[in-house]
Amino acid sequence: MKAMLAKKLQNAEPTPTPTPTPTPPTQPQSVSTVGSGILSTTSSGTPLNKDPNFTKYFKMMKMGIPLPAVKQQMMKDDIDPDILDQDHNAPYTPKPALKDDPRYAKYFKMLKMMIPLPAVKQAMMKDDVNPHILDCDHNKPLPKIIPGLKEKLKKKPKEQKTWDKSAPKLKDDERFTKYFKMRKMGLPVGAVQNAMAKDGVDPKIMDMDPEKSLSQHEAEKDDEGDEKVVEEKPKVPKRRRKKLDWKPIGKDKVDKDSIWGDVSGLNLDLDMEEFDTLFVAQPSPDQKAKKKKAVTNEDGTPKKKKASVQTIDPKRGMNCGISLARIKIAFPVVAEAIDMLKENVVTPEQLMVLKECLPDKDEKYGLEQYLKKNGPSVDELCEAEKFMCAVLSVSNPAQKIDALVLKSNFATRRNEVIETAKAVETACDDVRISHRLKKLLAIILKVGNQLNVDGGNKAHAFTIESLLKLNQAKAFDRKTSILHYLVMVVKRNDEKNNETLLKFKEDITSIVKAEKISFSQMVLDELRKLQKELTSLEKVAETESERIKGCGDEGLVASLRMSVSELAGQRSRLKTSDGTTHFDKAILDNNDLALTPIGRFSIDAKVALEETKAYAEKTQKKFNAVLKYFGENDSLTPIQFFSTLGAFVKAFDKAVEDVQKEDKRKEREKRLLKMKEEKEKEAERKKKLKEEGGGSGSPRGSASSRSSGGKVGELPTTPRQKGKIQASRRASTMTSTPNNFGF
Repeated sequence: MKAMLAKKLQNAEPTPTPTPTPTPPTQPQSVSTVGSGILSTTSSGTPLNKDPNFTKYFKMMKMGIPLPAVKQQMMKDDIDPDILDQDHNAPYTPKPALKDDPRYAKYFKMLKMMIPLPAVKQAMMKDDVNPHILDCDHNKPLPKIIPGLKEKLKKKPKEQKTWDKSAPKLKDDERFTKYFKMRKMGLPVGAVQNAMAKDGVDPKIMDMDPEKSLSQHEAEKDDEGDEKVVEEKPKVPKRRRKKLDWKPIGKDKVDKDSIWGDVSGLNLDLDMEEFDTLFVAQPSPDQKAKKKKAVTNEDGTPKKKKASVQTIDPKRGMNCGISLARIKIAFPVVAEAIDMLKENVVTPEQLMVLKECLPDKDEKYGLEQYLKKNGPSVDELCEAEKFMCAVLSVSNPAQKIDALVLKSNFATRRNEVIETAKAVETACDDVRISHRLKKLLAIILKVGNQLNVDGGNKAHAFTIESLLKLNQAKAFDRKTSILHYLVMVVKRNDEKNNETLLKFKEDITSIVKAEKISFSQMVLDELRKLQKELTSLEKVAETESERIKGCGDEGLVASLRMSVSELAGQRSRLKTSDGTTHFDKAILDNNDLALTPIGRFSIDAKVALEETKAYAEKTQKKFNAVLKYFGENDSLTPIQFFSTLGAFVKAFDKAVEDVQKEDKRKEREKRLLKMKEEKEKEAERKKKLKEEGGGSGSPRGSASSRSSGGKVGELPTTPRQKGKIQASRRASTMTSTPNNFGF
C-alpha cells in the first residue's frame, strides 16, 4: 500500500508554490518548529490546505487515504499531526518555541541569571505553574503532555467564551447537511469522513454533537495553550485500629419490635481518648522524633537520603543483602567463626548462604581500595559490602566454610550411603534365598518350553526382562494372556500340593525399596564426593595445624583439649606397642592433624569413609553374584534388575486378581444354572402331578358316555344325552373323596 501511495504521489502534478510577497525587513519570515522538523510559513495568509508544507498530506486525504493513516505519515515526517485538526481554510499559525513563549520568559530569564534550576522550579510552583515545563525541549513548542509527577492533573481556569447563538446546528448547516444525509442513508462513518476529506472539510465534524453549532463547539473547545499543573494532595497518615470480626444484619431485616428496635435511642457516653488509647495504634513520641529528625535537617529543610556507596554490582549487592538479612549475627563474629573454624556459631544452611556472598577477586580489590582511601569505616557501605569487608582478613574463607559444612553433615551423609547400600544388600539376599520365586521361575520355564515346542531345542533359562513378555502374549480368545494361564496353573498346583506360590512376593518385599535406588549415583558417586571434600578439608586442617604450631606452647595445649563429644566419638584403632597389637583410643603419635579439632575430625572421618567404601564394594560384589545366579549380564544395574522384577510382581498380582474374579463369575453362573435346572424340574413335576390328578374322572366319564349310548370322544347331541351326562357328573362329585394335592 505504501508503494502504491508513493507512486501516486510521484505521478500527481505538483502544486505550484505561490511566490511569497516581499515583506519589509522589519517583518522577517516566521519559523515554526513542529516536532524536530522546521516548517517555514509566509505571512501572506496562505490557507492551511494550500500551504506548501502540508499540500502533500491534503493530497493524501483527497486520494481517499484515511485520516489516521495521514496523521501517521506526518508523525513519521516529524510534523505535528494535530495541524489537520485546525481550520483548513485559515492560515497556519505556528506556535512559539518554549523559550520564546511570553508566559515562561520570566523563568528562562532566571536561568540565564545563573539561578539554580530547583530554585526556578520553586518559583514556578508559587506562581501555580507546572515546574516540569522546564524539563521539556526549550526549542520546541509546549507539548500537550508534560512529563512529571503521576498525580491528578487539573486545568488552569480560563475565561468563559461566547459564541454566535444565531448560528445553525451542524445537522442544519448547509456546509454539512450533505454528509449527515449520507449517514442517514446508512453509510459508515469512515466512508463519510473520507468524502469530507476529499472535499476539504474537517472529518472531525462527524464526531461532534449535531445538535450544536460549529461556533458553540469551537467556544467549548479547550484552549491549546493551557498547561497542566500538579495538584499535590496532602498526605494523611493512616491510623491502624483494631477490628471486631462480626457478621452484621441488614437494616431491612431488622424489625422495629426486635431486640435491635430501640438501639438508636440508647444514650452512651464513650471516652474517646480512652478508646483511642486502647484500640487505635499511635506512634510513640520517640518514633515521631526519630522520623522527623531523619526527614528534616536542623533548619527544617528536607533531608536527602544518604546513598550507600556501591563498589560491587548493585544487583548482586541487593541479592546478597536479602540473604544476609536472615542471619542475625554480627559480621565480625561470623568472620571470626569462619577463620577459627568454630562450630555451633553459624548453621550449615547459613554457611552455604555466606559462601555465595564471599567477594571475588575484583570485588576484593575494589573493597581494599575503598578502605585504603576512606579508612576502616564501613558505615556508608551496603550490607553485602560490609560482610565482604569483614571476611577480607580471613584466609581461604570458601575452603573453611566447606570444611565446617562437611564436618557438620558428614555423619548424616555417610549414614544415608550405608542405608542405601543396605537396602540393595537386603534385596539381593531375599531374591537369592526365596524358594517360592525359584519354583515359580521353573514353572514359567516349563510353560514357555511347552509353547515354543515347535521352535527346536528347549530353553534352559530366560532373562528377567522376559517376565514382562508374559502379560503381552495372548491366547486365541484374545482375552487370556500367558500370565493368566500361568496363574491358573500355579493355583491348581497350590491346591494340589498345599503350597502358596501365589504369595511368592512375601519373600521379596525388599525389592520395593531397592527398585528406586540408583546405586551408582546414590552410593558410588556420593562416596567420591565425600572423598574429594575430605581431601580439601585435610588441607585446611594441615594449614590450621601449622598455625597452631606457631602459637607457642599455650596455643598447643589449648588446641589439644578435647570436648566431651570428641572424646565420646573417638574411634578405637589397632596399635602396636612393644610388639603387642591392641585397640587404643589414644591419638596417634607423630600426627600433626591431631593438634586441632578439625584435624582430629579428618582422621576419624577418613577411617569411617574407608569402612563405608569397603561395605559398598561388598554390596556391589553381592549384587554381581545375584546376576550370576540368575544368569544375567554383569552390565545390568541394581535399579534395572529390581525394577524389572518389581514390575513383574505387580503384573502377577493383577493377573491373580483377574483370575479370581473370573473364577467367582464362573461359580456364580454355575449356581444360577443349577437353580434354573432345579426350578425347571420342579415345574415339570408339578405339571405331571396336575395331569395325573385331572385324568382320574375320565373312566367314569367314559362309562357314562357308554351308558348314554354315545361313542367315546363324541359330543352329546340330544337333550336326553345331555341330561344323563349332567346326572352322572353330580353323582360322581357326591361320592368321590379329595386327593392330597387338593385337586
